[in-house]
Amino acid sequence: RDEMPEVTVVQGKTKCQITFPDGATYQDLKALIAADLLVEPAHQKLIVKGKTPGDAEGVNGGDKIMLMLSEVGHMQLKAAEDEIEKKRKREESVAAAKAAAELKEEMRPGGGSEAAGVRAVVGGGSGFTVICEAGADYKAVVDSG
Repeated sequence: RDEMPEVTVVQGKTKCQITFPDGATYQDLKALIAADLLVEPAHQKLIVKGKTPGDAEGVNGGDKIMLMLSEVGHMQLKAAEDEIEKKRKREESVAAAKAAAELKEEMRPGGGSEAAGVRAVVGGGSGFTVICEAGADYKAVVDSG
């Protein structure tokens, strides 16, 4: 058999599919969840068919598993989500700054554009405003996808 068994893990509104090797225990599954969600196994509680299996019990493919987190587990998950959001915002800001610099270069006198000279490019995050000498300001949004 080429495919590894898979379970659906549900935590709040989030569902994820986790594959695991044959013979895996719930302790192994908690380690896989920890790698994905950055929540230590000690702060996870798994519920299968209304019961909490022991860490040494074997996992059955196809099961739907509810994941409950301790207060510390919720804090770890929130910290991981916050870090992902900060990284996304940094990447958007870098992309916007790069696009703004390219646009400013293109719109400068003699830069190949008929637009009025650019006085400034302001903003951050996923958008910026190009302030032109002719009084017309252009707003732009960077598509980070």
